Amino acid sequence: YEMINKIQTLQRRLIAKTEEVAEKDFLIQEKERLYIELKNILARQPGPEVEEQLEVYQGNLKDKSKQMAKMLRELKQYHG
Repeated sequence: YEMINKIQTLQRRLIAKTEEVAEKDFLIQEKERLYIELKNILARQPGPEVEEQLEVYQGNLKDKSKQMAKMLRELKQYHG
């Protein structure tokens, strides 16, 4: 009789551990899904090279704006 109780106790522990493992496995799968989703989001974010290119464009725009302002002043001088 004692052996039957011990077997039943072990079976209950085994069932509890199996459920615990299944729950943790589900949580791991959920974390992996979130990781992949975040990885895909990050892959679409602009990198440092885009920022560098933007700085170059802003510098060019600033230079062109100065040239335009200078040309407008010259034009106004000629038209008096």
